Amino acid sequence: MRKEAEKKEIVIHGASGLKNSGDEAILEAIVRRCPAGWRLHVISFDKGYTEKLHPQVHAIQIGSRECREWIDRCDGFILGGGGLLQDETSVYNVGRWLKYLRYAQKKGKKTFLYANSIGPLRYGFHRRMVGKTLRKVDLITVRDEISRQELARMGVKTNVLLTADPVFSLTLPQKDCNENPFGQSMPERYVVLCARHWFDTIAFLPVSICTRLGIRRKKDREKYRQYMDSLAQLAGEINREWHMPVVFLPFLYGRDDKVAEEILRKAGNAENRIVSGENMRPEDMMNLIGHAEMLIGMRLHSIIYGIIAGTPMIALDYSQKVRGMLQYVGLEPYSIDVDNLNGSGLIQLFRRAWENREKQSAVIRAGLLKLRLQEEGNNEIWKAME
Repeated sequence: MRKEAEKKEIVIHGASGLKNSGDEAILEAIVRRCPAGWRLHVISFDKGYTEKLHPQVHAIQIGSRECREWIDRCDGFILGGGGLLQDETSVYNVGRWLKYLRYAQKKGKKTFLYANSIGPLRYGFHRRMVGKTLRKVDLITVRDEISRQELARMGVKTNVLLTADPVFSLTLPQKDCNENPFGQSMPERYVVLCARHWFDTIAFLPVSICTRLGIRRKKDREKYRQYMDSLAQLAGEINREWHMPVVFLPFLYGRDDKVAEEILRKAGNAENRIVSGENMRPEDMMNLIGHAEMLIGMRLHSIIYGIIAGTPMIALDYSQKVRGMLQYVGLEPYSIDVDNLNGSGLIQLFRRAWENREKQSAVIRAGLLKLRLQEEGNNEIWKAME
């Protein structure tokens, strides 16, 4: 136990409070790594939600005066983890995520990036902004090689450590799948599908406006239709050929649910179901994936949960952060690009993964061992704050 004089006040700015299971799992993993006696102050999109899921932390509502007040008083500032610094979905992301980091630097605080993915950064002014800011950071850990190379191209070459996503430090809960807060009994055998909203962002419009008004470009409307039809075809084939229901597990509450509902309608099998809840904890979702026969994963953390659980899978590749993970673990042969999705190709991929479940499980086990060892490098951030 640390002496009273050694206690530190740390501010974390991540994506907690958006009701995304992956972001909450990242924060949970960071909290567990924090040295005993240190206090964590988390800038959150929903202060009450963050404190409910993580009672060990003090949450601060983003945009409030408290954010700067606590940065003024803190001993160290952490940005992360996750895929924050990218302009793929919105040109507003980079400025939003650098805002408090730059303020902490201005105040002379120690600053850190904790297990981030960097990019894609498609605009030169964003690359210059990120490069200039990150060259002043005390220590950066990145969770994939693609991100390290991206930083090097922006001139950020020192104080960068390749680690892994913090969630790899978590373990699969040892409990029966029916001992869960999902409010329904689970089938004995099932396949989990973790689809996400996609093809619904326009870089120069805030995501909230695109979502609220249902704005999509013509080509994205067609891609979305193909995406939904392909997943519905796969779900129907799993019902018919493998005689298993598909359990839809939304990671971002309130958005992924809508995608799942549409796929469910198109698939048209009453045995399929959606398991969703505003306060579902990451360990419960991991437990559900761990009891599945197969996983169809799109969100990065659905794939991470599957790797931790050792569940055979196919992956829907929509982003470079997903691509980097698949490459590292050796799961690329079991992935398909969402931009080129079609029902028959998806069914063939699922069939191949099903036939190679034992082989894939061995690949996943080996990858998990490497990732857990690499993730321990994130401890260097805590050491650098001492």
